[in-house]
Amino acid sequence: MKLKCIMMSLAVLVLTSCSTKMSAVNDLRHFNDRLEKHGTEYSIAEWKEAATDFREINEKLNKHRDKYTTEERQEIGRLKGESIALFGKSVASSAITKITGAASELKGLIDGLKGIFNE
Repeated sequence: MKLKCIMMSLAVLVLTSCSTKMSAVNDLRHFNDRLEKHGTEYSIAEWKEAATDFREINEKLNKHRDKYTTEERQEIGRLKGESIALFGKSVASSAITKITGAASELKGLIDGLKGIFNE
């Protein structure tokens, strides 16, 4: 009976450990999904929050680094690369939109000045 309790406790410990290490990987997947769907709409404050989230996920991943298999480490690397690419893509897209808007406004300003001085 004592052996059975020890074995069950060990099984629970192993399952909990596996669940915890994989929850960090799943957090990174969900993070990437969120960036992909909403990143282009993020404000500066939301980008700061996303950077904090990424750091926290990274800390969780590092905490379990020695427990991941080679395949899991490759998947983590792929997901981190995807995160970085999504950061870059969303920031670039947002910057282009703002620059295009500013350029349009500048053109309107120049047209307005020309209208006043050409009268």
